[in-house]
Amino acid sequence: MVKRSKKSIEKRREYVLFALEKYPDYPTRTLARKLHNDDKNLFPTIEKARHAIRYATGTKGKDLAKYARHPRAKKAAGQKLELPESEAKPLKPFHIKGKNRILVFSDLHIPYHNKPAIKIAIEEAKRQRVNVIVLLGDVLDCYQLSRWDRDPKKPNIAKEIEVCQRFLAYLRQEFPKAKIIWKEGNHEERWKAYFYQNAPEIAVLPGTSLYDYVNCETFKIEVVDERRPINVSGLWLYHGQEFGKGSGGGVNQARGQWMKTYTSTIAGHGHRSSTNVETTAKGEVFISYSIGCLCDLNPNYASVNKWNHGFGILNQTTPNKYTFNNYIILNGEIFGNSHE
Repeated sequence: MVKRSKKSIEKRREYVLFALEKYPDYPTRTLARKLHNDDKNLFPTIEKARHAIRYATGTKGKDLAKYARHPRAKKAAGQKLELPESEAKPLKPFHIKGKNRILVFSDLHIPYHNKPAIKIAIEEAKRQRVNVIVLLGDVLDCYQLSRWDRDPKKPNIAKEIEVCQRFLAYLRQEFPKAKIIWKEGNHEERWKAYFYQNAPEIAVLPGTSLYDYVNCETFKIEVVDERRPINVSGLWLYHGQEFGKGSGGGVNQARGQWMKTYTSTIAGHGHRSSTNVETTAKGEVFISYSIGCLCDLNPNYASVNKWNHGFGILNQTTPNKYTFNNYIILNGEIFGNSHE
């Protein structure tokens, strides 16, 4: 029998403790095999390595448990390993249920909104007696919070908030009983991005969101953030940034939406109206729409573009049926058609 020196024994103990710290979930036998393979002088057999591990963890018996330098419950180290918990959260859609007539409009970019176009959309919605309003993102511009070059002479965020508050007050005045839903767009996301980059500690405090500052609670406006879609009888509403870069471009934005989702969708973001119809071999029909904007059509950063003013009115009739009018505003007049 080989008698080991105190130095050798202590070295073996330190090696075991190091291995237990580095591989806390390894089963005892698996760890013993690794120790034996790593140093056959300290651990001449797998069984001797296993003995050293059990001694260090206090699983060699009740009498020796008090000498454990890295205690753990017997067999807790993974006789059967479990998957770790995930930080991922399911993306739960916001559902609008029942029978509703819904005004859908997007991309006002307050304070760079187009007042006549908004007025036309609101008057048509009143004429059709809508009872739900969906603000489909980019209600504010958040210009001074942008990562792009900014003109310091343009309105600051305080001015934008003030103008937005007045707009929301007007909207609630015109539709006192309507359900109003605000779907977050990429320009509203600028607020969070600015806080995350410059004051992350403050960003988590209550009352610091953009929607707190524009008084959404006062105006009874529900907010749909975290890029959650809105589901209306199987039609999915997005702002558009959810589809990734280039989602507002291309020849036909609605076609791009179909290629990303393979379902019927409505989105803004691209500032122009388009429609795409797809029929499957089973005879299923999917129609995607992009709606026009209600902002300035010729800003300095995009003075030449293909934008148009527009909005939509969605008539939800059953849990699986709806019709949608994708309206274009041109020279103060409304053009559009209806699809089921």
